[in-house]
Amino acid sequence: MSRKLSATKGRAKEVPSPDEETAASDAEALHNFCSSFEHEDIPVTEWKKANRSLDLTIPIYLTKMEVQEGGTKEITFSRMTNRRSHAREIIHYTFRWSANTKDGFTVTVPGLGDLGNGSVGQVNFIIRISTKNQK
Repeated sequence: MSRKLSATKGRAKEVPSPDEETAASDAEALHNFCSSFEHEDIPVTEWKKANRSLDLTIPIYLTKMEVQEGGTKEITFSRMTNRRSHAREIIHYTFRWSANTKDGFTVTVPGLGDLGNGSVGQVNFIIRISTKNQK
């Protein structure tokens, strides 16, 4: 199937239209691609609330040996200081944990989260025990 375009100069050129079989194949491929994704169906108000939070969550990966012994680790992260300009500040924090701390244990530090509208969030450090050796 094709259609002719009128030409202002010279002869009209034919512009091919997509083949129906190709279009159906493309539509099926797009449908299959999109259906391979999962999404969380939440109300917009809940999404806005979750994305306005000034709190930060930072996982701390420790080996089994580190957890058994207890210790400290220097953590470097950034926090937002101005949401409009997306300005960020680098924070250096010494994280301490006691011996035999459990996987998933959370340490909350108020005042180190993102800054916004005269408020400051907190940082939630979550201990994750790794089976890989990490520095």
